[in-house]
Amino acid sequence: MLMSASLVLLMTPGLALFYGGMAGRQNVLIMMVTSFAAMAVVPVVYVLWGWSASYAGDDIAGIVATPLQAFGVRGPDR
Repeated sequence: MLMSASLVLLMTPGLALFYGGMAGRQNVLIMMVTSFAAMAVVPVVYVLWGWSASYAGDDIAGIVATPLQAFGVRGPDR
């Protein structure tokens, strides 16, 4: 899992160059900044909701945990 996540992280500069090449001459920088901004947003979303949905105790329909039970990686309220 860690190896897959690392490869996806390394894919981001290539994706920025790809999208920059598809955009017009004036929009290349905007497309590149958008791709790199996703690298800043995804860890924040994971820490706030993703960790809780993956590892918190109570689950919804036996599939995922309640996203707000351990909001922000805090311990569950019991």
